[in-house]
Amino acid sequence: MPERGFENEFVGGKEFADSVRTILQNYRATPHALTHKSPSQLMLNRQMHLPLDKLKPLTTTVCNAQTDIPAMKSEIEQRQAKIKSYTDQRHHARSTNLNVGDWVRVKRPNRSHKLSPTFSEPHRIVKKLGKFSFRLDDGTAWSARRCVRSHRHDSSVPPPELPNEHLMINQEHHPVVTNANILPTRESRPVRITRMPAYLRDYVLS
Repeated sequence: MPERGFENEFVGGKEFADSVRTILQNYRATPHALTHKSPSQLMLNRQMHLPLDKLKPLTTTVCNAQTDIPAMKSEIEQRQAKIKSYTDQRHHARSTNLNVGDWVRVKRPNRSHKLSPTFSEPHRIVKKLGKFSFRLDDGTAWSARRCVRSHRHDSSVPPPELPNEHLMINQEHHPVVTNANILPTRESRPVRITRMPAYLRDYVLS
């Protein structure tokens, strides 16, 4: 971390300019975990000459191998695919079945009020931005994990009316109950249980 590096440099009593120079030198000379090459080697196609290199014995050969960019790119893609496969298996990732033209409801990340709905109104997917991201008809972009498939909802279309025979009640099977048939019921109060105190058991009460 650069912050930790600055903290260590300042504790040692170095100046700010010297601390920045040392931290950048260490960063540029450190091999990356994915490419196994330092940023300076990828940019300059040679290794940096560090202060510790002066302690090494002098050699007549210069080890500056050319960087094979296509091979390194292929190796990076394979490692990234391996990391992605491990992460998807660890988190039980699943592919989405949403496509352009589907209607979805978006689960809002936050709500203005506790009584406001959790999901938004139905919106249509108009564009697929990435593998798991979509753009909706209102211009917003959402991830697939926040989109729930829904049906198109048109508030201008009234609900279908039921025929009159469905509204009729069969009087034989469903007799009309009036207030005269209901007998008033009296609520029963619980009976209180009384017991003689323990300190009166040795006495004869009249």
